[in-house]
Amino acid sequence: MARCNMWSGRGGDVEELCGWVGEILRVDLTSGQIGEEDTAPYTRFVGGCGLGLKVIWDEAPQARAFDEQNRLVLATGPLTGTPTLGGGRCAVIAVSPQT
Repeated sequence: MARCNMWSGRGGDVEELCGWVGEILRVDLTSGQIGEEDTAPYTRFVGGCGLGLKVIWDEAPQARAFDEQNRLVLATGPLTGTPTLGGGRCAVIAVSPQT
């Protein structure tokens, strides 16, 4: 897959938005399969929380907290890897027993 550079040059101008790196790593804990996926379907959803909620909404909308269909999404946002304060945050998104 082609990699994208979100920041260009010394000025930090946005060059191209294509997800945060352009790839999603999918890990199936049941089968042990690992695969990569393009971020193109998720570019409208800014940040790790938006991307994670979209994944759950599309793939497991009726899942309950301890269902096998539930997803556990670990996602970073657009500021990850930049010198911005709070840019190193990671969001953990799933259907919890409290919701």
